[in-house]
Amino acid sequence: MMRTIPTHIPDDWLVRPHFNIWPSQKHRAILWLLANIVIFRIKQQSDLTLQDYIDFMHKIRWKLMRNKNGLTLVGNYLTLLDTN
Repeated sequence: MMRTIPTHIPDDWLVRPHFNIWPSQKHRAILWLLANIVIFRIKQQSDLTLQDYIDFMHKIRWKLMRNKNGLTLVGNYLTLLDTN
């Protein structure tokens, strides 16, 4: 998927992703990101900005990391969200 032109990515890849990435923490981090993209698009209005999306992702990541298993689940693979 990462080497595919965005316009050629089928919509169902976001709903039913069929990929296997190693290590498992990286795989779970990518699934977490995809799931939250879908959640953001379904629950929000269409006039939101990129900054709204970034704020949403930071809030969701903060909730995940407050969980004692958060770092165990996804490791440090979500540190890319720390860059603004």
